[in-house]
Amino acid sequence: MARSLPTIRRRWLLAAALATLGTLSAAPASAITYCYVARTPDGFVALRIGPDAGARMVTRMRSGEEVLLETGRNGAWQRVHLMRRTGIDDGYFGPGHAGWMHSRFIERCY
Repeated sequence: MARSLPTIRRRWLLAAALATLGTLSAAPASAITYCYVARTPDGFVALRIGPDAGARMVTRMRSGEEVLLETGRNGAWQRVHLMRRTGIDDGYFGPGHAGWMHSRFIERCY
């Protein structure tokens, strides 16, 4: 049984619209995500040179500091860039540090 041209055209347009909608709703690969360092009993989280608890510590991050998630994940470890404020109340961030932190200490991403 042959289908009418309007039915075929409608199905094709619906398929094209759904495909377009799917690509528009997907997050771009270069999306920037900032998160906060979680609260811990001792008040800091180690930023490490590698994705391992035994890796050398780069710096101590304080609870509430912001990190930029970078591309790079190794199990539960996330590559991040610490966005340390300079103390000037204009939203400016200093150079910060890059390294690895355990994902359980990452919270409230935006």
